[in-house]
Amino acid sequence: MYDIAIIGGGPAGATAARYLSKKGQNVCLVDREHFPRNKPCGGGFSYGMIEEFPWLKETAKEFLQGICRIGVMHSPNGRITLKSRIDMAVALRTDFDNAIFQAAVDEGTNVMCGQRVKSVSFPDDSVKVSTYSVCSLLVLS
Repeated sequence: MYDIAIIGGGPAGATAARYLSKKGQNVCLVDREHFPRNKPCGGGFSYGMIEEFPWLKETAKEFLQGICRIGVMHSPNGRITLKSRIDMAVALRTDFDNAIFQAAVDEGTNVMCGQRVKSVSFPDDSVKVSTYSVCSLLVLS
């Protein structure tokens, strides 16, 4: 049994799991993939985020590829262009997501990787999360 189940181990889920585990909650983080996972989408974010999350700063050398001083983005139809002169950190999402995921594990988060959630139900005063691999976990409410 767990206090909290978080479905999805991406940056938001892993960050929430890390903070909750650090506060003493018994957290289970469920993700359909195994980490590090391939994540082909963009990896640009404000460098200020690293300052906001000091625990990320400690592992930045593991995922940070560089800092861009100017960025240009174009809309798919090419009619809109956004230019910025803000420092933007660049990372491969595979490395970035894994660093955050590992930080949650380091704080004591329990993980169930390779588990796709089938259903969430609410029996009695609890929550039951079932996966396709005949695995389920019970969360106290």
